[in-house]
Amino acid sequence: MLKNISYILVSIMIIGYWGLYVKTLSKESKVSFKQYRWLIIFGGLYSCFIGWATKWIHFSNFAGMLTGTVLFGDTATQDNTRLTGCFYNPNFNMYLLLLSLAFLLAETLIAIRKKQSLSIIWHLPILFILSFGIFDTGSRSGFAVMCLLYMLFLIRLNKTAFMMIAIVSLLQFKRLFNLMPRSALVDHSMNNRKQIWEFSFKLWKLHPVFGTTPLGFQQEFTKLLQLTYKKIPHSLSDIPHSHDMYLGAITEYGIVGGVPFFLLLIVNFYKYLLLFIRKIKPLDEYFMFALPVCILTGIFDEPLFSPQIALISIFLFSFWRSYTDKKSIIRFKIQNQLNGSGKYLKKAI
Repeated sequence: MLKNISYILVSIMIIGYWGLYVKTLSKESKVSFKQYRWLIIFGGLYSCFIGWATKWIHFSNFAGMLTGTVLFGDTATQDNTRLTGCFYNPNFNMYLLLLSLAFLLAETLIAIRKKQSLSIIWHLPILFILSFGIFDTGSRSGFAVMCLLYMLFLIRLNKTAFMMIAIVSLLQFKRLFNLMPRSALVDHSMNNRKQIWEFSFKLWKLHPVFGTTPLGFQQEFTKLLQLTYKKIPHSLSDIPHSHDMYLGAITEYGIVGGVPFFLLLIVNFYKYLLLFIRKIKPLDEYFMFALPVCILTGIFDEPLFSPQIALISIFLFSFWRSYTDKKSIIRFKIQNQLNGSGKYLKKAI
């Protein structure tokens, strides 16, 4: 592995990500959180419409580059029945659409509380389009996360309605399961995932300190398969990542990168839980809906493997860091005691 100089590109990529993260945190950043979330919402809409348009319209290579519909990589393995949109993989498109849905659900929840009828009316068709787009990606994990987002919406809106719908959903679980895209392939997919996870863990034990790097994973994974099988099963050929973000953290970055990742995960999970015990603030809702998309989609897939998705997510993590630094629960309590007012400070959106 140390002989492959191309793997150093991963370090350069991480430095670039870090620079973008720090720049977004700085006061000189020209992108506000409000601009970001609406760009994500309309980006999700665009990805839906351009993806559906490619099924009816043939774009030239030049037009495809302008619209983001030119596919890179092994185009022979692309599944044209699934909505790819402006991504080269339907699972990556699913991530963008879920993030768009999360932000719009937060917008809708706030509009309901403020009784803004006009906003609610034009939000509804967009929610339907994004939801149908997620379904059309054919992603089972995307469908499950979408359902969880809607359940979270009900919890925040009306706990009684949530309990009633949750009970009905449990009673009708089999029917809901059959509604899931490609539900007939769940057993096959899970067996395949299990094999990928087992070999990924073995791969980490071979490279425990620094991992394989994202660029080296596929090559090292194939080498391990060749030592195990005389003929590599088709379902395990050309595996680009471990299909689990948490396993991928240690497999691709080793202990050096994996341990800090899990420490950051624990700290931010604690911060996320604090949102439930504080007074409801408008910005709380956006993060409460958006952050689970990052966490839950990483269980059965690894969408952050894509630089497209990573760039989108870095902005979200930067805004989240900035918000939690300013809106610390502990800081609120100290300020309240000093002021004796018992009120929270006004937020800056």
